[in-house]
Amino acid sequence: MSWVGWLENHLLPCSYKQFLGVSCPLCGTQRALISLLKGDFIMAVKIFPPVVLWGATALVLLFGFPFLQKRHYKIIIAINLLVLLLNAAYQNIV
Repeated sequence: MSWVGWLENHLLPCSYKQFLGVSCPLCGTQRALISLLKGDFIMAVKIFPPVVLWGATALVLLFGFPFLQKRHYKIIIAINLLVLLLNAAYQNIV
């Protein structure tokens, strides 16, 4: 069994969902990352849409580092948090 298969069989349970009965803002992250490790980008996006934004954010932070000012970081963080909260709301409505 590969290490990705091992990860797939040992997912951590979401205690937030177990206790409150609703999806947490990060619900689906583990499964989406495993899908990415398998090379299944479409499935990762279906499971957890913010994974696209996180990838874009990682690229901007890695390659745009010398050009970014402090206010840019605040904007990037705000956009990521907003998308994460909107995704959580959508998960609990649908």
